[in-house]
Order: sequence, then C-alpha cells, then structure tokens
Amino acid sequence: MSVELLAKAKKTRPGGDSTAKLLLIVLADYANAEGMAWPTVATMTEEVEKSERTIQTALRKLERLKLIRRGNQKWTRNYPKGQRPTVYEILPEKTKRAQHSKTARVQSTAPVETTPDTGAVHNTPTGAVHDTTPVKHTAGEGCSTAYRTGAAHCTQTLKEPPMEPLRESTRAQTTKTTTTDRAQALADWKPNLDHHDLADDLKLDVDYEAGKFRDRLLANAAIPANLDAAFDLWLKRGAELGLGGRETPKAKTCQHTWACRHTHAILDRVGISRDDTDTAGRVAQRLKRGDAPEAIVDDLLEMRDHEWWEAA
Repeated sequence: MSVELLAKAKKTRPGGDSTAKLLLIVLADYANAEGMAWPTVATMTEEVEKSERTIQTALRKLERLKLIRRGNQKWTRNYPKGQRPTVYEILPEKTKRAQHSKTARVQSTAPVETTPDTGAVHNTPTGAVHDTTPVKHTAGEGCSTAYRTGAAHCTQTLKEPPMEPLRESTRAQTTKTTTTDRAQALADWKPNLDHHDLADDLKLDVDYEAGKFRDRLLANAAIPANLDAAFDLWLKRGAELGLGGRETPKAKTCQHTWACRHTHAILDRVGISRDDTDTAGRVAQRLKRGDAPEAIVDDLLEMRDHEWWEAA
C-alpha cells in the first residue's frame, strides 16, 4: 500500500460519485509501490459492498476520468489463464507528475565524478567544484566494484512480484487458517448436556441428529463459529418442521409357531408343559387365525378341567 497514493485518492473527487471514490480508495489501498493494483472483482465487490455490475460501472467511470488505466499485466502472469484479474495503474497522471518532480530534484544535484588516476578537479553542471581524489567505493551486498571508474555495478537478482497484492494474500491466508480451525473444532465437537435435555424434550435422538448436523456442515463447507448455538437451533428447527428424529422401525410380525414366545406364554398361564408340542401346535394355529390369547387360555382351562373330571 502506498500511503501517498492513498492520501491522493482520498482527496480526489470523481464527479460526486461516492461509489467511484470509494472504489478508487480501495484500489489505492491495494496498490504496490509502483501504483499498480489488481484485486479481483469479487474482492472489490466485498470491499465496496456493492454489486458486481455497480463495480464494473464505477471502473469504467474511473477510466473515463483518467483516474485509473490499464497497467502492466505482468503482475498477474503467474495466475492461471482465464483467472487473471486486470492490473490497474492508480492515479497515473498524478503519479507521473510526482515521478517527474522527483527526477528533476535528483538531476539538480550533480553527481560526484572521481578519477582514480589523476587528482584533477571537474566542474559539474551546477558550477560546484569537487575534489576528485581517488575514492574507495563500498558496494552493497551482491554488488561488484569497477576499479577504474569507481562505479558500483549491482548484481543482485530482483525478486518476482507477488502473485497477489499484500492485503489479498493476507486475507486468503487468514481465511484458510480460519476454515482449518473450524473444521478441527467440528471434529472435536459433541453435544453437551443441554442438548441432551432439549432433545429429550423434543423426543429426538441426539446422537442421530448430531451426525446429520455434522454431515450438513461438511457438505455445505459452512462451519459456524458457535457450534453449540447452531446445534441448538438445528434441534428446534427440526422439531418445528417435523424433520428431526430417527424413524422408528416397525415391529416384525410374529409367525406364531409351537416354540414362539406367545405360545409359551399361553401354555405357562394354563400350566401346560412347553414340551407338549401337540397342544403348543394347536395354540399356534389359533394365534395365526387371530384368536385372542385370553380366549385361547379360557378354552385350555376348560379342556384341562374336563380332562381332570374324566380322569377322576
């Protein structure tokens, strides 16, 4: 970010258009030392809080007013093709005038000329007199010194410009870190005691609901900052819509055999041994027909009493 460029952007009045001015300030905030900025349209939309269409209109207006112009696109050459944002030069006229002024100030001061072989005195364009006694030049790290001229030739390798403006890269890194932290928080999260009590009141299976809750968040890649509060709302909303809870499986219909528990229960009530497979089979047949267990018990008791009477 160039503080000087940002200050100039704040003083600029793009025809009374507040959106265009705010966008210009945002671009200046993203600009590098050379006055170049290349935030994506999505980033500008988020910063200015306007629609993409409004951002495009404001960009065209700033270009018409010559407050921005297409800059050197080399800054985005490392982006994949089709995903390269446009590089804009911010306040090009003001930047150009500032550079000319700076160059003029530098040129007004004549350079010191040294001749190692002689002690001659040279007059500079400003009329100043300089002693040309051999001067030992100290080159910076990565630079080599030429002995005869005393000039220092820099051999340092220039670094490639970053793919993204600093703020854009920082925001992306922060977003990635936040997403990773929340994913870990979701993996460690489990319902608390209040959730268990709420689920019991709403007649919901808390473990089943927690599983659905996790799956939904992971599928949508949207993990809230407060998982406890989000799950609380999940339970209440699910109960309101009738979407919560596991479907209760239907009980299996007993086929009623001589060895099933229903047949044995009737035999036990009457006092007949379970090993009496003949009687047990007749009880099972009546149960299959749909006869009531109480009616079967009464008939067995009557049959038993009749057999005892005959035996007596």
